Amino acid sequence: MQFVVGGNRGSLGFAHTVMENGRVMASEATRLTVDGLSILCTVPVCVNALWLQGLSDAVMRHVTIDYASTALGAWGLEGVGDTPRLVLDAFSVRGTYGGISVPGCDGCLIANGTFERLSPTTYGLDLSGNDSAILNIRFLSDSHIQIQANGDGNQIRGNRLKFAGNAAIDAGGDGITIEENVIENPGSGIYVHQTTSALVRNNRVSGARWFGISVTHGAQPAWGSSVLGNYVENSGWGILSEQTQGTFRGNTLLGNGVGVELRMGSNQVDHNHFEFNSVQARDTVPGNSWDDGYPSGGNWWSDYVGDDLYSGPLQDVPGPDGIGDTPYVINAFARDRYPFYAVAAPGVPQEFTANPEFGGAVRLTWRAAPMADTYYLYTASTPTGFDFRVPIQLPKVTEWVLFGAPTPGPRYYVLRAHNTTVDRTGPTSNTAGTWTKAFPAGTSTLSLPFAPYPWVDYAAPGWTDTATEFLTATSAISLAYMEAGRWRYVPGDGDPDRTLRLGEGYLADFPASKLTTFTGLPAAMIDYAAWPPYPLAGFDPTSSARNVSAAVVGDDVVLTWDQLVEIPPGNGSYEVYASSSPAGLRGYPAVDYERIATVPATAAATLSYTHVGALRVRSAWYYQIVPIRPAYLRGASTYSVGVVATILNPGYSAIGLSLQPFANGTYLALNVSSLSGTGIAGLQWFDAARGDWVAHAAWMSPGTYDAPFTMIMAVQVDVAVPTRFVFVGV
Repeated sequence: MQFVVGGNRGSLGFAHTVMENGRVMASEATRLTVDGLSILCTVPVCVNALWLQGLSDAVMRHVTIDYASTALGAWGLEGVGDTPRLVLDAFSVRGTYGGISVPGCDGCLIANGTFERLSPTTYGLDLSGNDSAILNIRFLSDSHIQIQANGDGNQIRGNRLKFAGNAAIDAGGDGITIEENVIENPGSGIYVHQTTSALVRNNRVSGARWFGISVTHGAQPAWGSSVLGNYVENSGWGILSEQTQGTFRGNTLLGNGVGVELRMGSNQVDHNHFEFNSVQARDTVPGNSWDDGYPSGGNWWSDYVGDDLYSGPLQDVPGPDGIGDTPYVINAFARDRYPFYAVAAPGVPQEFTANPEFGGAVRLTWRAAPMADTYYLYTASTPTGFDFRVPIQLPKVTEWVLFGAPTPGPRYYVLRAHNTTVDRTGPTSNTAGTWTKAFPAGTSTLSLPFAPYPWVDYAAPGWTDTATEFLTATSAISLAYMEAGRWRYVPGDGDPDRTLRLGEGYLADFPASKLTTFTGLPAAMIDYAAWPPYPLAGFDPTSSARNVSAAVVGDDVVLTWDQLVEIPPGNGSYEVYASSSPAGLRGYPAVDYERIATVPATAAATLSYTHVGALRVRSAWYYQIVPIRPAYLRGASTYSVGVVATILNPGYSAIGLSLQPFANGTYLALNVSSLSGTGIAGLQWFDAARGDWVAHAAWMSPGTYDAPFTMIMAVQVDVAVPTRFVFVGV
């Protein structure tokens, strides 16, 4: 059994506490505060770790609950009676039967938590109450329903959910907000019921067995909700609605059984992308509108077969306007009168991956794109150097091996799907990179040149992710990382399972000269497709697409880019997209990704946007700019640019370049001395010719005991106070 620490009046507080085979019970008049509490249970029968009865205003931060075996009926946290204004922030729940159950939770905050190894037959988070927020929750294993929230005015935002048995998000109540969640392979993705004026916005759902997003009436009518800017792919239904007076706008429905189905009337459906769904749309009652009139337009349909020879409300004025001349017919009483003109084209090859093999070969793999019967491969020596006029044509396959002797230096790859029947080439995949480094015999420093692929299982054979795997793959004698101001060697006194990290510096010893190839994602991604299928040319990949630039001012990131002639003032804008990984900018759903701004076109030669406080929120950002016109939709994007911040604690640290320095279309050459600044006592770089470290003191001028600071090398930095280094590039 578990011992109990409890209280029913007064104050009960925990700070930096570990309870082994214990639990906490607090009720009624207790004032509960937690800042660091781990509850571990290894006994045969474990019951609820945290039990709150009628408790108000509890504040719990940095809570870890870890049970060795799932006990039937045991919850990580169970509330009995009302639990208003509860704050649970920065927590993890592992191995319990259910996760968190909090009734009467008005004005609560449940944020920044993870759930793992719960029972697949119960709930992850079950909240009832009004005006509460559920933010940034991650599920690392399945549950029957992962987030259930019933009440008015609740917000469910920024959560990462996968493998829900029944529903990832089940929410009811008026005025609720569900946005920016990423959901993979659930029974149903987002199930909203018995609601009015709900907002379901900018969510990404993939692989739902039943519904990606469902708005239903339940025991009372549902009306007036907005479903905006969501992305649903490979699900049974993309969007199913049983509400009236709803708005469905700006959603992308890709490869679903049914794109959108309306079972009630008086709804508005426009500016959505219906892409290769088995049934694009289904409307079962009269009275719904499938366009927003002229010139605003209707929807984009991948199977629209009309022409664009005329313009005007009656489509009878000679000259194209980006809107099809004939309606898109759904059934006898439902039609889109102003469909956006589009010629069907293949989709995007997803999860494009380069993996080096023995002898210098590179194996390229990807997920098949809709409508593809061939693929076009492009290669370049720089991440922004692709020539999309000169493809390498591949057959209808999902992997390809490029043979050849390994050559030191970087190589970049991008893929597009092609359909020979309609003679159309779809948009670009993510960019994949390889970088081959010739290490001499003896000691060398190194760092990773690329971000990891988020879809790769690095524990699988053939991938290098940890110190031990690096030693095995390269036959190096040792690998060292710096911790607490000293090098820790593997094998020896270091952690053999330590993950290799982008931006961190390492020290390796090789028995003989060695060619080693690193692989992953560069910061530069581009969303490129010529007209058609993109109605606008957009940014030119050989010129203006490269001219995006980022600068850091305090915690703000300032982006600048070229103004395009085809986006005139008053008739166009630029959407600014941001992601925590380069892969997010090319549609990979399991990473943070959002449109953070829309910047109107002006007469200026360059435009800018300031992402205020960006580096207070996250240490790594990747940005991309997409041109938009009201009737013509999107054009090709800029290349993306990355901003990565690293904070070093006082003493010695080892760092490497996490990005290739780049600004306004130009690659920048840095020296080690470029790291000098306030709070930096000195720098050291390893001279392979001398076989020793060379010191550049902070007071030395550039060029004195200096060297180029390049990719795949490490520099030792000695700082006197906590110091932030910011790198910008591709």
